[in-house]
Amino acid sequence: MEKVKILVVGKPELSEYLGDLPPNAVVLDIGVEFTAFKDEHVQEAEVLLLRGGHDLMVAAFEHLYPKLVAGKLKWVHCCSAGIDFLFHSAAGEEFANNETVGLTNARGCYSQSLAEYCMYACLYFSKLTTRLQSNHEGKVWDCFVMPQLKSQTLCILGYGDIGSKVATLAKAFQMKVWGLRSRPEKSKDDPLLDKLFGPSDQEVHELVSNADFLVVCLPSTEATAGFVDRNILEKMKSTSVLINIGRGATLNEDHLFKHLEERRIFGAALDVFKTEPLPKSSSLWNLPNDVLLMSSHNADNVPNMDQLALGKFREILQEFVDSDCKVPSERAVNKKLGY
Repeated sequence: MEKVKILVVGKPELSEYLGDLPPNAVVLDIGVEFTAFKDEHVQEAEVLLLRGGHDLMVAAFEHLYPKLVAGKLKWVHCCSAGIDFLFHSAAGEEFANNETVGLTNARGCYSQSLAEYCMYACLYFSKLTTRLQSNHEGKVWDCFVMPQLKSQTLCILGYGDIGSKVATLAKAFQMKVWGLRSRPEKSKDDPLLDKLFGPSDQEVHELVSNADFLVVCLPSTEATAGFVDRNILEKMKSTSVLINIGRGATLNEDHLFKHLEERRIFGAALDVFKTEPLPKSSSLWNLPNDVLLMSSHNADNVPNMDQLALGKFREILQEFVDSDCKVPSERAVNKKLGY
């Protein structure tokens, strides 16, 4: 059998984690200098692996895809859970409509770290962390009543792999977990969920209005752009906390700022933003720590990130090779839906 030929856009050190490829697969070129990839390699490659910052992956995709698709390209793998930036690229529309080239992503790679961040955010607000810090700094003995997470309702907007990991950890705290997903039938027998909802306005309203913690795990698509806006925020309880570990574009940051500034919800934790890095002009920077916990999209930036990302690729590559160079359907991103 002829070897499956792969192009890798990413730092050359990634080859360390690609060493255990199937014997009938070979990397033709690897590096961040994708314009230097040999023409004959681009013509022969069946697989494009993208690993790096979004700017690098977009630039490489825009440059390589038209040449690859004119050759033998069958599969693009992106070492990122979010892949909306590919569809927004110059080659995105053609790629989205190309039914012969499959797409997979890093779905599941970073779910554990994101779930840990989510629970940290729940504890940050539940245990009144900034009050504790202030008491420490002021040498104040303040024996206040400290809330607990047990029996609180954690609601997940966009229940998928990340949501499932969040639910697993939340159950360890004996929280109630409600989930909402666009195709609820995929989670109808999930033992982690106390309640499952679909995407209707009525169900969204019920989920949001009952949340003590509203965890946003939505993918970035046309349908979800700015989905969490004032209409959603106004349905939240004044004691509730919003946590966004999905995609920044799904949240209207101006509407959230207004609600936090006026203390209309208890707090928010954000690891993702519509524009990254977050501009210094953003009003979010001006909010105090007791209402807003911010991190620089590093909740999934774990020490073994490359190992996780390349491990996922190797898993799918083995299935690709074993199925006569077909992208396994259960791994594939639905390019029409965007996730």
